Amino acid sequence: MWRKSSLGFAAKRRPGWSRLGNSHFLFLTKEEQRMTTIQELFETMSGAFKPEAAPGVDAVIQISLTGEQAADYYVTIANDECKVDEGKYESPTASLTVDGQDYLDMVSGKLNPQMAFMQGKLKISGDMGLLLRFQSFFDLSGLG
Repeated sequence: MWRKSSLGFAAKRRPGWSRLGNSHFLFLTKEEQRMTTIQELFETMSGAFKPEAAPGVDAVIQISLTGEQAADYYVTIANDECKVDEGKYESPTASLTVDGQDYLDMVSGKLNPQMAFMQGKLKISGDMGLLLRFQSFFDLSGLG
């Protein structure tokens, strides 16, 4: 079926599957979809940092992801700046270990971090007060 577009010329109606957005994402395996999302999350964290939410914070948070998308990242917050690196930090201020999908669910609000901790899905060590505030240091509202 042809219809007039907003630009004033006729355009063929696109099939329904093409209007789903990020259609290339549909052709990835579930593992590739999760890995892409994990990578996107950590790639966007520095830009999503809100320095006004973390005044005076000087810390390194180690995030160890387990499961299908196992990976290690550490987040350095100092001088109102945030830097994310892949790998393990020798002596972080605080650390957390969690399944990669559970971490995405916590960041997107689908899983309560306190419930994850109580259910044994989330293991933490170090400065617990810092970890309780950690998520508020970022605006990741576009995720999930």
